[in-house]
Amino acid sequence: MFGSELLVAPVMRKNVKELKVYLPKGNWVGLFDGKSYEGGEVNVDAPLGKPIAFYQKGTKNEELFKTFHKGE
Repeated sequence: MFGSELLVAPVMRKNVKELKVYLPKGNWVGLFDGKSYEGGEVNVDAPLGKPIAFYQKGTKNEELFKTFHKGE
């Protein structure tokens, strides 16, 4: 967690294609794909070169975070 609004899940093993991540309670959005997730355990794609990161929906920095998945 980086503060209360950004969560990054590192991939620690070679050849991992998918990762199970625990998200705290609330609504979360994939930083790079814009997909919505509810808190709890979720399975996410873990392609090489694309960090797994989420931001909390409704956070004060949401507009900044949206630029990552809008390609701006």
